[in-house]
Amino acid sequence: MVGAIAVAMLMIVPAASMAHPIVLLEKTTKDATCGVGRAPWIPGYDPVTHEMYVPNTYTHNITVLSGTCTEVGTIGLVSGANPLEAAFDPGNNYMYVTDEALNEVYVISGLTIVATVSSALFNGPEGIAFDAGFLGPPTMVVTNYGGNDLVGISGTTVSGPTGVGTAPTFVSYDPSRDTLLVANFGSANLTILNATSPFTSTHISANVGNGPTMIAFDPVGAVDYVANYLSSSVTIIGGFGVVYGTITGLKTAWGVAWDQAALAVFVTGKTADKVWEISGSTVIKKISTPSGSNLEGIAYDDFNDKVYVANYGDNTVYVYS
Repeated sequence: MVGAIAVAMLMIVPAASMAHPIVLLEKTTKDATCGVGRAPWIPGYDPVTHEMYVPNTYTHNITVLSGTCTEVGTIGLVSGANPLEAAFDPGNNYMYVTDEALNEVYVISGLTIVATVSSALFNGPEGIAFDAGFLGPPTMVVTNYGGNDLVGISGTTVSGPTGVGTAPTFVSYDPSRDTLLVANFGSANLTILNATSPFTSTHISANVGNGPTMIAFDPVGAVDYVANYLSSSVTIIGGFGVVYGTITGLKTAWGVAWDQAALAVFVTGKTADKVWEISGSTVIKKISTPSGSNLEGIAYDDFNDKVYVANYGDNTVYVYS
């Protein structure tokens, strides 16, 4: 039903208000389908080169895309590598990719691995983000899924750790409050840390939905959107832990990314064959993906104003606008 308007059964539950049904645009078309390696996870965007880095967990490599779907090249990793999440460091213009299996983080320039960071402090490194507020050498922060903690990276030196919740999957920086938000999949909460001194400051715990995965900051509303996989919802929360609302009915919500052109948030449904576009607390678009999709990570390209959705199930990346 391309271009059709339909009534959906999704429910928006803003704070202190009644849930209500919404009307949204349904879409089935993609701008492009990019072939990548097996089991792509969470891509990272390089705003300097306008290239998208896609970690492929089962082929032990990273696909680099340019334009809408042009493959720049493939970065090969050693056998047994399990690259998961990619994030950009604007301080040195490098891309960082976590490897949960080998307990390493790769530092990449273009198609070259300029450093491989190893440390006894790594225990299943998964989430990674640039900490713009840190007062000191570390610029990147990494969650240890197996260690239930957060560490920092400066050059090839790893510092920390500090404890967070159970099974932390993702970390995000909130510039409006200068805080770091860590999604703890196992304990159904966020750990909120002072970004200037995350390893020594007091932490805040904020309850969200069950099985939180990715987080995206909305600079217009100065709030964060947290995808909750197990409760099929998105929590809208402030950088100090105040919950402003919950959007329910987003089956197996997993990935979330801010689209600066649309001034909206895009959310992937891992096994729902759906991508939703959210403005404020309202779902305004539902995109149907091919049947059997296994949608994992999502990232936004500010050069072509498109979102890139990794389909773990069929080894592709879907491109939407």
